[in-house]
Amino acid sequence: MRWLGLLALGALGCTRAADIRADIRRGAVPGAQVEGVPFVAQRPDTCGAAALASVLQFGGLPATEPALAAALRTRPDKGAVTYELVLAARAQGALAAQRYDVTAEDLRRAIDAGVAPIVLRGGLAHALLGVFHYSVLTAYDLDREVWIGHDGEAADVVFAFDDMEADRRRADRWALFVVGPDARPKGLPAGVHLELGVQAEEGAHAEAAAHHYGQAAWTPVSAQALLNLSNVALAGGDLGRAEVLLRAALAADPTSAASKNNLAWVLLKQGRSLAEAEALAAAAAADPDVHASALDTLAQVRAAQGKPEGDP
Repeated sequence: MRWLGLLALGALGCTRAADIRADIRRGAVPGAQVEGVPFVAQRPDTCGAAALASVLQFGGLPATEPALAAALRTRPDKGAVTYELVLAARAQGALAAQRYDVTAEDLRRAIDAGVAPIVLRGGLAHALLGVFHYSVLTAYDLDREVWIGHDGEAADVVFAFDDMEADRRRADRWALFVVGPDARPKGLPAGVHLELGVQAEEGAHAEAAAHHYGQAAWTPVSAQALLNLSNVALAGGDLGRAEVLLRAALAADPTSAASKNNLAWVLLKQGRSLAEAEALAAAAAADPDVHASALDTLAQVRAAQGKPEGDP
């Protein structure tokens, strides 16, 4: 378990953030920024609460540093554990996905998508005292090779790419992506979109779930994303769309027993291709993870064909 806190170190102060932001805004440099992310000042050891309050307020969700610090059980000289930030964000109604081994490109993609990621840094404070620090990244400039971020004690701090990467490596390159349920960012890392979609589905935010699953669908995690997206279609009563998505999921991963079972069930509900449905359910029943559900589907499909129970 990792406890976090203390001050931010290692900022690059030779270039003013305002000048960089102006260059980005007028397209003079290759970069991007998330404008309007509020700066929330931290108290000692509340950098996690301050960072989270910043991105939640940007997403239009009610959040204050004192309330979040209490919810995060911030302790003197310790700070907040990473997963507590996830839980606190979700408690405020946000969707939140944490990831380790997040690349600099992933962070840039988030900023391109209008999402300000929270990153974890282990700079000089970590070397001396074994503690970490949360910062919110809001912009990058590829020419100058710098990030801009809110640092708990100061807004719009400029960080050199190399310094930030060294600090993040000490913290396993952890990052947190937080969005409101009404936000529709595009181009986040596929795994982030997939996790946000799962949370949206769990929270009955069907449109948000469909958006995030759709963003994740045509990626290396496409089979799971397409399966999840089909669940959203089923919840909305759209059997035709669910079938299309399930067939795409099986094309991406022909071994998926869950996709086979669900497609069999969709065909059953549509009252067609029952022989195919039976074959799919029978194949799915061989997987212990979905065995019981698949056997139930198989029994219903056979009954729909007028076959006695157990009749091949």
